[in-house]
Amino acid sequence: MRTDVRTTRSDTTIAVFRRNFPLGSTQRVVALDQSDRYAGIVLVPEAFSVDLDDLATTTTIDGLLRYRGDFLQPHMNAKEAAIMFDKTESEALAVVDTPVSRKVIGLLTESHTLRRYSEELDRRRRELSGEL
Repeated sequence: MRTDVRTTRSDTTIAVFRRNFPLGSTQRVVALDQSDRYAGIVLVPEAFSVDLDDLATTTTIDGLLRYRGDFLQPHMNAKEAAIMFDKTESEALAVVDTPVSRKVIGLLTESHTLRRYSEELDRRRRELSGEL
């Protein structure tokens, strides 16, 4: 899990968001509500859609938020996280402290989760076969 999560407020205008997160700076940004609780994830390329150019100064990123109610929790294991990635069809999900307070503590990618899960399975296999 990465703890250096890039965040923004969900009431940020698209123009400000584009200025703060230029294309190529990051793939996704976690949005927080007015109480600094998890609100969703913005995929940066979507904020740069030509269709949004005329609305960029007056429209907030709230309409671009994905995975609003989908997040991971620290107590989840790799298998549970993998199930969430499959369910949401997301490449990354925020990790929040609790479903009530929804304080963002990190971001986990599916590729990292699957790599760690595979490493753990391999370690267990080696233990069972007496290699360790």
